[in-house]
Amino acid sequence: HTFALTPRRVAQLSSSQALFTIGYGLDAWAGDALAGEDVPVIIMDEHASLLCDEDEHEEDDHHEDEHEEDEHGHDDHDDDHEEEVDDHGHGHSHEGGCDPHYWLSLANASEMAEQAAEELGALDPGHADVYAQNAAALQGEFDALRTELTEQLQDAPSRDLIVFHDSWNYFAQEFDLDVRGTFEPKPGVEPSPRELAELTELVSVYGIERAYAEPQLSDAVLQAFIGDLDLELGILDPIGGQEDRASYADLIRFNINAIIAPVQR
Repeated sequence: HTFALTPRRVAQLSSSQALFTIGYGLDAWAGDALAGEDVPVIIMDEHASLLCDEDEHEEDDHHEDEHEEDEHGHDDHDDDHEEEVDDHGHGHSHEGGCDPHYWLSLANASEMAEQAAEELGALDPGHADVYAQNAAALQGEFDALRTELTEQLQDAPSRDLIVFHDSWNYFAQEFDLDVRGTFEPKPGVEPSPRELAELTELVSVYGIERAYAEPQLSDAVLQAFIGDLDLELGILDPIGGQEDRASYADLIRFNINAIIAPVQR
């Protein structure tokens, strides 16, 4: 929601062999940037378990049947499609379709590692075994991390979350947490008075003492809400890239640490 594509980055992408994306409207700039270029745009959902509207699932199944002959899931047609086109040949949007934040599940991250190994092996067959071995090692790391963090969550002051942006459903499902409320119904859209009243009631019902912002988005509109309810402000980061959360494993560990930290107000 905050990424700005520069001409220099477009030139870099145009000379790439492939572009790996999340899809489902989250990085629709990818298809736009590479329109007319012979660079496959690969959606990393081939093996992932997605949270979708029921109608979207049915559409996905239909299109997958149509394109199953493409062994790598790439589709070169529909260049004039106005929506982002994924590797099954159909468009998705964040609204009303599939939740695009699927990388925040360790289970999905393992599946994405497997797909990455498959795709890289197809691009570079001479090293396919190396990619597969590296993916397997990463999956083992994720399994160990899940065990470690699940144990740590036993000491969490609460498993009920008020989050800033609707990014955390996969993460919550992975770790048996409950997202009880979302402050912004959409990124950059402030809650209505009725929505604020509903959040206030949820805070009371579930005894919530902390609400979570995201470092990529301004929390200015959240400050009055947490001040009025005497809530602590925590940080959940969906992207990382900071020194203390540069790797994927460190990012997931950072977010669990934010949840298990004692509330201090």
